[in-house]
Amino acid sequence: GARPRQHPSTAQRCSHIELPPGKVVVQEAPHFFCDTNNLAEMLLENKGRFHREGEQRIPKRGVKILHLVRDPFSMAISNYNYHSQDPTPEGWVKDKTRNICGKKEFFGDTLAELLLPTLVSPGVDFDKPPIVTKEEFDMLYDKCNHLFRAQRGFEDESYYFHLRQLDPSHGIKLSTLQQMVNGGDIFLMANNIIKLNQIRTIQSRVNDINDGGNTMKSKN
Repeated sequence: GARPRQHPSTAQRCSHIELPPGKVVVQEAPHFFCDTNNLAEMLLENKGRFHREGEQRIPKRGVKILHLVRDPFSMAISNYNYHSQDPTPEGWVKDKTRNICGKKEFFGDTLAELLLPTLVSPGVDFDKPPIVTKEEFDMLYDKCNHLFRAQRGFEDESYYFHLRQLDPSHGIKLSTLQQMVNGGDIFLMANNIIKLNQIRTIQSRVNDINDGGNTMKSKN
């Protein structure tokens, strides 16, 4: 089965994933907030194979990663239907003390603070337009709070009450906003896509340099 979701440590800011040689590892929803080069070292280092650099035996990088993602639109609809069903399978949605539009923190950093460095500069060379800016992230918080506990009679009610009582068009907006800025699943998925793409680009450049070096040596 898949390994359960792991929250990152304060120091690493990435879920610790070990990929032993000769084994298939399935990891559910990892968090990749750490430096891309550090993440590449953790994921791509193949400890079962080595090459020589002078007198040193250096682990080769050669790990295949298959990243499964979902269509964010179907993901949002599924999220709304799942949490609003009766009876609900998730007890936390009935917690009246829970602010589902609040700024979620991981080890002292908000979700926005962890995600924005990647989402604002998604390219390896910082050459691609931002997916979302800080101002836009703040606007999503505002939109969420304009729907949650904003109507008369809803002030002290739970997230589940909102999903059941709001017009479905407003209910799915609320659940999608919650999924983006509090639960974070949609943005976390985008973050992981970008990080893995950055790793692939960086490693391709390393391979090109190594191949070029080997070619030059063979010619000499």
